[in-house]
Amino acid sequence: MSSFLDEIENEGLNQFQESGMKRITTTMLCAVLVACGGGGGTGTSTSTPVVVTSTLTGTAATGTPITGKVVAIDKNGRTFPGQSDAMGSFTVDVTGGTAPFMLSIVGSSGGQMVSLNSIATAAGQTVNITPLTDLIVSAASGQPGGASLANLCTSSVPADLAACQSALNSVNSTNLSAAKSQIASALSGLAGSLGLGAFDPFSTAFPANGTGLDALLDAIAVTPATASAPVATIKLVSAPNQNLASLSLDIGNPGGAPVAPVSLTAPQLTAAAAAANALKEIRTCMNELNALYPSTLSTPPSSAALSKYVDPTFRIGGPNAGSTGLDYDRIVTKLTTVPSAGGFAQAGLAFVPRGFSAFDFSPIAGTGSTTDTSVLPVSTPAFNGVDTAWVQMAISVDSSGVNNWKFIKGAAQGAGSTCAGWRVAGFGRISMHMQARVSKHITYPNGATSVTYDRSLPLHINTSDAVAEGIASVDVVSLAGALRTYDSTTPDGVGASAIVQLVTPPEAVAPAVRPTALGILYAQGSKTVNGPEAISSCQDLKAGYSLFGVPAVSGTTVCYDEAALVPGSLFKYVLKDAAGVVLYSYAFQVPTIPLSLAFVTANDAQLFPQNISTTPVNAAGLNAVKGDQTDLSDKLSFGFANSTVYGARAEHCGVGLHQAASGVQTTGPQILVAEQPTRGSQTSCTFVDSQLNSGSMLLTAPATFATGAFSSNYMYIANTVLGNMAEVSLPFN
Repeated sequence: MSSFLDEIENEGLNQFQESGMKRITTTMLCAVLVACGGGGGTGTSTSTPVVVTSTLTGTAATGTPITGKVVAIDKNGRTFPGQSDAMGSFTVDVTGGTAPFMLSIVGSSGGQMVSLNSIATAAGQTVNITPLTDLIVSAASGQPGGASLANLCTSSVPADLAACQSALNSVNSTNLSAAKSQIASALSGLAGSLGLGAFDPFSTAFPANGTGLDALLDAIAVTPATASAPVATIKLVSAPNQNLASLSLDIGNPGGAPVAPVSLTAPQLTAAAAAANALKEIRTCMNELNALYPSTLSTPPSSAALSKYVDPTFRIGGPNAGSTGLDYDRIVTKLTTVPSAGGFAQAGLAFVPRGFSAFDFSPIAGTGSTTDTSVLPVSTPAFNGVDTAWVQMAISVDSSGVNNWKFIKGAAQGAGSTCAGWRVAGFGRISMHMQARVSKHITYPNGATSVTYDRSLPLHINTSDAVAEGIASVDVVSLAGALRTYDSTTPDGVGASAIVQLVTPPEAVAPAVRPTALGILYAQGSKTVNGPEAISSCQDLKAGYSLFGVPAVSGTTVCYDEAALVPGSLFKYVLKDAAGVVLYSYAFQVPTIPLSLAFVTANDAQLFPQNISTTPVNAAGLNAVKGDQTDLSDKLSFGFANSTVYGARAEHCGVGLHQAASGVQTTGPQILVAEQPTRGSQTSCTFVDSQLNSGSMLLTAPATFATGAFSSNYMYIANTVLGNMAEVSLPFN
């Protein structure tokens, strides 16, 4: 739709420790021990495992709900599928299973892919899945948590499920009790400052709405341990450099990971409480803004109604953005204008604050030198304690795209509003694209169907935006070393660290011979993007995959290291003018990463559009429909269906058609390229020239489209799912 929407593409624990903990560890948690069996919480021990005939219910949340696939695996390795809804609530039928159960979720939270784990010790329980339960399970089992464990437990591969079962059966009540007690102690001061009562991270029921246990989740950031970095941390979001606790995981040694808590000072606790209140206020304000875009929107909101929630300093684009940027007046106009007239006002448009950003994401101005002297990330907290905050927020019809947004607090909105004066102020830098993408390519060689997949991390900025800001090149640096040079001699293809430079390659240079894997400043919709607009996984290149068919060159091609690229990875963008002088720099946080090939192939039907149809059915049919007309608006439609398991939402459709040419196995030049947003439809998209993201449905002269196997015509449909763009492409012959 636009670069704007593209960008946009938790109760004092002392009581719990002293009384509740004893009750849990001697009854509910007893089921974790094979010798205990684990009944319905009565504390009775038996030597025979209990066969349950019930369900497990709970909430999956990180501070915002997690929507996705939930899997429970019992002590014998049997799996039970489930799914969480838009509020993170889930129910899993575990009839016939034997306690205990490992619960894992792979889903999306505010546009960010999330993988977490928990344990249920008996059926019929309320069992939450949160970063806290994941950390406790990791400590108790001696296994890395997060995606490392969730991907095993939600897999369909027998060896993976066996590894998950092994992790579950390595947990005992002593280890689990110790881990819970230590985490409780580390969080007791913070919980008290938030005015929370006693709770159990596993079993206390809560809605994912910023209250109760969810408020504590909002106030912390949990980083799970991994095999390569076996230290988990709990940080205070109101002080990005402040650890609440750290846990050095002793991999393979269940319960051998003591938690090292840090006592917070009174000012730190006060700041945490203030931050929690500010986040609640911001959510209230955005809920009021969202009410202006109901699901049955017939008339866009007025400027007077909309402007209450936009700060006068609003800006998307740098200081020299000119007409391509979005300032206060332009964003108010866009948000009060329907899409058919070039605006963003559409039914169900939602502004969903996910939580505080990791730190202050304000761009850093250059000093007039060709040398970048900025230091990122900064230590400035996301909330200044008074009137400025940086918040992770998803903005779109389906709230799928997440970015870091600035909010400023001013005068209250006035009569009829409960908003305390918070207004969105943009992010003060150029719009760019870095959304993880997985692509499924369908071809029909020799009449058979062939399917290949590729994954990529796009790195591009629109040329028009760059020119308006005087930007000639951009250096992209991975702050965690995820960008590498492909090395065919290493086991995983990972070579030396690399910096990607975004440039505009000459139009005359063919994609196959342009500098491989360089990002580019490109014109939206230009076919020159094929090749250097994105980078592949080093591991994929080593396995023989190639992005857009461009072969990898050892020692030259830039790729990303899957082991170093994780959700939340930071990249530094340094923007320069034609003389190489630094204009400004900023940090960009990747909300999600390309899904693994194993996950993609195992979950194809849940990720990509299915049951694809076209009207007309092929290029020959389109020729018949259009005749000699040059305006193809409203003459081509695609139909499709999507699974709800991971919350897949259709985003846009695209088509590219070539002119017919004489001779066998030949095709003429490409004469039509268009990309059409689905406008919220989850079953079809119809190409209308006035509504396109890019390209045109208008031919410059009457022409006949190429048909048949050698036409080179193509079509594609793209979903947003688990924070990735999942696109399927196939011939349109």
